[in-house]
Amino acid sequence: MAADTVVLTEKEVERLQLGGAETLELINQAQESDAADRLLTIRAALAKYKKAVFWAMFLSTSLIMEGYDLVIITSFYGQAQFQERFGVLDPVTKTHSITAAWQSGLSNSSVVGQLAGLIINMYAQDRFGCRPTMMFFMAWMTVMIFIPVFAPSLPVLAFGEAMCGVSWGVFQNCVVWAAQILCGNAILSYSVTFLEAAGFSSIQAFDVNIALSSCYIIGGII
Repeated sequence: MAADTVVLTEKEVERLQLGGAETLELINQAQESDAADRLLTIRAALAKYKKAVFWAMFLSTSLIMEGYDLVIITSFYGQAQFQERFGVLDPVTKTHSITAAWQSGLSNSSVVGQLAGLIINMYAQDRFGCRPTMMFFMAWMTVMIFIPVFAPSLPVLAFGEAMCGVSWGVFQNCVVWAAQILCGNAILSYSVTFLEAAGFSSIQAFDVNIALSSCYIIGGII
């Protein structure tokens, strides 16, 4: 027998009474569903959530560019072409080099953008939902990627990195939500491994899971 899908409308949520019989029944159904999910084997969970697993894996590819960019931008500092175009001429050695200040600025500009993206996502995902937010910032990324590609100077390059970082900050939240929430409790821990392969380092993936778990605990207490 197929399980019934319970979807509440906004009006029903407004009329929801926390102490009512319907609310208690809904809570009991949620608890039973959660307990049943925890008893599933990996094979059963993959069969039950195959569409969710596919979309979680597909959306996680949006993190590949983030992990790639954060590594590749530092490798540019030692390339002769990059130094000649953006570097400062040393009168003693007669060679160009990227100053330490700009190396730090370029490395951290995308991090600043990611922080802004996380803050923006906090409102956008709650107001518009995960899918519209993801689609909008995919389009945002498509436009903003042209700034670092055609950057004529270091300030423009740093600005482009920051603008791309906004999308990456949003992707971190949306993708982790998709990978950990859509796929059910039985395969929750395996999302760490895939996020690492998709662009996060093992430390980043672990930190993200710890942060989300903390949010869930705080939300449960509140």
